Amino acid sequence: MSRATKARSGVLGGLASGMMTVAESLLGMSCRSFIRLVSARYERPLGPGERLRQRIHRAMCRICRQQELRMAQLHDLARDIGQVSTDSADEAQHPAVELSPEAVARIRRAMDEASNRPPRT
Repeated sequence: MSRATKARSGVLGGLASGMMTVAESLLGMSCRSFIRLVSARYERPLGPGERLRQRIHRAMCRICRQQELRMAQLHDLARDIGQVSTDSADEAQHPAVELSPEAVARIRRAMDEASNRPPRT
């Protein structure tokens, strides 16, 4: 690779990362924030500002578009797995398990700590 080619690729690479930095500062949306909002969308409705920032980021970032599709596929798969038939034979193989409120609270705390979010009350 010639010096001129290296210089051009360095400038273009710097330009692309600089554009994302400008976009992040103007829109307040990093890739990490985008993915967190994609995940939050399955738990709660997003506000108009969140939806707008997400739409703009989605238009600019090909990697986040792909991640969003993967998350949707995983969500659909998890939903399909959760729809277990109520057959008596199936029920005998996989009896319903109910968690205590303390266990649910421990799981929520662990998930909140893992995602660096403030704990739910």
